[in-house]
Amino acid sequence: MAIAQKISSGPASPAPIRIELVDLETFVAVATLGSFSAAARQLNITQPSVTSRIQRLESSLGTKLLVRTTRRVELTPRGDLLRVEVGRTLMGLRRLVDSFRLDAAAARSRVVVAATPMVAATMLPGQMATAGNFAIPLNPPETPTGPVCRFTIYHSSP
Repeated sequence: MAIAQKISSGPASPAPIRIELVDLETFVAVATLGSFSAAARQLNITQPSVTSRIQRLESSLGTKLLVRTTRRVELTPRGDLLRVEVGRTLMGLRRLVDSFRLDAAAARSRVVVAATPMVAATMLPGQMATAGNFAIPLNPPETPTGPVCRFTIYHSSP
């Protein structure tokens, strides 16, 4: 009867992945640099922290990822597979996060002005012209050209 219930309920949702992003980033650093101490320097953490992150990742995955010797670190076949896939995944995640941050920065640099037709036709053009082609630089040190605040003028209709 339990089998019949399981079949009728449809496919089970996938089990959650319980892996920390910092553990994956640490693994990629160790795999790329071939050294726990070099990875620790790059990540600005201690070597014992690198060791514990790698042990936690290996434990979570239930497989050995690295072969450690006194002189170097080598990837196991599964470690090499993980390095390739995690590298792609982290690159995509970084692009996505960068995109979100750029969108957020663009949204913060936008000013919307609502005005009656009279104000929009008589007062705003002169005021906006002094803003330099409807753009005002904000905090120029942030980028070589500095972010720009763009103006959009809407006028209300009666």
